[in-house]
Amino acid sequence: MKKDKIFKKEISNIIKIIENLSKTKINNKTFFLTGCTGFFGIWILCTFNELIKKHKLNTKIYVLTRNKNIKKTSIYNLSRNQKIKFIFGDIQKFNFTNNIKNINYIIHGATTSAEETFKGQNFNKKKKIIINGTKKVLRNAKKFNCNKIFYFSSGAVYKNLDKNRIIKETDPIYKNTKFEKKDHNISVLGKSKAQAEKLIISFCKKNKIKYTIGRFFTFVGPYMPINVHYAIGNFIHSKINKRKIILKSDGKSKRSYMYIADCITYFFLMLFGDKNNHIYNVGSDKKISIKELAILVDKITTKKDGIKIDQKNKTTTCYIPSTKKIRKDFPKFNLTSINKSISKTFDHISQYKNIY
Repeated sequence: MKKDKIFKKEISNIIKIIENLSKTKINNKTFFLTGCTGFFGIWILCTFNELIKKHKLNTKIYVLTRNKNIKKTSIYNLSRNQKIKFIFGDIQKFNFTNNIKNINYIIHGATTSAEETFKGQNFNKKKKIIINGTKKVLRNAKKFNCNKIFYFSSGAVYKNLDKNRIIKETDPIYKNTKFEKKDHNISVLGKSKAQAEKLIISFCKKNKIKYTIGRFFTFVGPYMPINVHYAIGNFIHSKINKRKIILKSDGKSKRSYMYIADCITYFFLMLFGDKNNHIYNVGSDKKISIKELAILVDKITTKKDGIKIDQKNKTTTCYIPSTKKIRKDFPKFNLTSINKSISKTFDHISQYKNIY
């Protein structure tokens, strides 16, 4: 794999914002990560890697993965460091005590992968990994006297995503994980993540462990999946291959997109900041319809190939977070515009096609 200069520069920019806060919190600490070998994971681990190398920190990071071929992946090659150890196992069955002696921070987000979701994995499997995996993590957090748990939740926990309004942290979320006939991937994910949040909050309060829960929305940037079920990834993928963008809906649903480097900056600020025991929406509050997004991607990238709209699916949803709380509680930094986010992502994919 050729040296990824674009990615390295992005990681350096993240570190400029977070290093004064992070380096003392990372040194002489042990981290255990689940669900961090995908799109988010590559950014998180490479940021950890650069911080460790730059400041010569005594840090141990254990990353649980179900991928037996992890050594052949970009995340392994880009974050290679003796301080970062990938451990093969399923979160529901993993034996912590055989592999780890101490844990200061748990960063937990284990679920089925984007690829598994795209291929239509069993909903019950997703539910079990999220809920049973969280229970397993919590049992071991107590055993290892963990200081803090960070949980990767989702904006999918909110009910009523068909309403045309911005979603606040105080809005209603799913109360149980009972499946219904009308359930689909988003509602199953939402119900399961909401239950996991409840387990974490109850456990941490009882055992006096700090926690932060991030409800993550929609993101764009280098290393994102471009051939699964994410609209913006599909649009960019079409443009890379010089094809017309096809909307599999009427394009009226509303979304927002945060650049992944901004997301990871917020992640580290939440992880190491002094605002504990809070829930935060993470994402952009800049609304754009799917049709407008398709037009924008077509305009910003190569020559206009045009878009085609399939009118069959007319279900309209709105998936936009309120970000007032996270902007109030953490240091301000310049966020990347949607135009620049698309341009940066397209440029990266164009230069490193072989890794997508």
